[in-house]
Amino acid sequence: MKSSNITFLLIITISLNLTTPSFSKSAKNTRIERSSAVVNQVLEKSSKKLFYDSKKMLEEKNYWDCSQNLILLLDAYPKYSEIDEVTYQLGECLYEMELLNGARTVYKYFASKYTKSPYIGYALSGLQRVSFDEQNFGKSLEIYKIIMKGDPSQEIIDYSSYYAGLALYQLGKFQETIYALSFIKDNSPYYDHSLYLKALSLLKLKKLKDAVQVFNDICKLPVYNQERINLINETHLTLGYLYYELGYYFHAQKQFNCISREYENYHNVLLSSGWTAVKLEQYKDAIIYLTEFITNYPETESTPEGLFLLGRCYLKLGLFDKALQSYEYLIDILPKTQLLADYNENINSYLETQLNEIENIKMSILVMESKFMNGISLDQKQELPLFIKEENNKLITQRSVLLTKIRKERQLLNKLSEKVKTLQNLSLINEQQKNWRGYAEYGKSRALFLVKRKQLQ
Repeated sequence: MKSSNITFLLIITISLNLTTPSFSKSAKNTRIERSSAVVNQVLEKSSKKLFYDSKKMLEEKNYWDCSQNLILLLDAYPKYSEIDEVTYQLGECLYEMELLNGARTVYKYFASKYTKSPYIGYALSGLQRVSFDEQNFGKSLEIYKIIMKGDPSQEIIDYSSYYAGLALYQLGKFQETIYALSFIKDNSPYYDHSLYLKALSLLKLKKLKDAVQVFNDICKLPVYNQERINLINETHLTLGYLYYELGYYFHAQKQFNCISREYENYHNVLLSSGWTAVKLEQYKDAIIYLTEFITNYPETESTPEGLFLLGRCYLKLGLFDKALQSYEYLIDILPKTQLLADYNENINSYLETQLNEIENIKMSILVMESKFMNGISLDQKQELPLFIKEENNKLITQRSVLLTKIRKERQLLNKLSEKVKTLQNLSLINEQQKNWRGYAEYGKSRALFLVKRKQLQ
């Protein structure tokens, strides 16, 4: 247990053991009141220190230790002057720990207990977010309406309206999505992404001109942080894809050229630029893009596509030997069709096992989370009496052990989920590779024919 927790428990123990000598009834009552006031002052000060430490943990994203501190505060001194904020922050910790049932319980309790608290809007927004994460979009929107009927701060309006927009978009209500997003101010941290979501909604509504205008507005935003840089790069890529699909290849290439090399998906930019240059019949430029793509990103799922396209460019320029090399290299790096089929069968079998394991772990976490929440006393009316102090300390220890188990199970679940995602992508890539192998073999045959014909001339 953390030293700050131990200190706090010691103070609680000392405070609960404070007694008063025998005096007259009135004198005794006065003395008890004074003693009680002193005890409360000590507990208030100690609680404030523990809460300050907890906030630092929250800022550092140390949610597991922070949650234990906050629960200790709720258990030991429910009269703490900032107990409403303590309760809300516990909900935030549980949410960040992906304990959604626990977070929902805390947020609901907060909403019923602290209706006048300045954090009521945050707690309701937390409930809205939990429902959204569980894909209960209807419930999420119900909570949004409750929030907006109150008197929320602009910060809450921005936050809640963004999640409402996401929920409405998932439900296919694109006009309502745009309306919800309109409440978000341009100084909000959600403003950039709300614009992007608005543009996507306009595309769904087939309002192409309006969508392009919003995408262009995003690209013109002043750059002052990495998150905005990433979004602007993503927007240029989206615009490039859009122009490409519409057949405006010159405009598509201009968008791709605006994307910085530091962009995390820059390999997609290079490949897309290669395709665009081919459509513009600028084969030498296409070779430059594709060569950089294959050289710097030799093991992506799109590498076979890049090699095939490179061979095609060489064919167009009459460089048949180079085209042949590209196709032969592509055939060499792709497994044979039968091997791919066997490999995919093994992957799918293992994938099924891993998915079953994930479901078992999820159920285990759900059971432990329920036990953990049952051990938290949210609605204590007074400080713990002395005679249950030892039992409470045992409960605190048990809860700490249970939380540690949940943490380990959650880490295992995340690892398995990542593994499953990788396997699913691998299975999809193998299917794509089977097709590219067929294309490569056709390209090789054509290149051989052209090489031989050139030799005979």
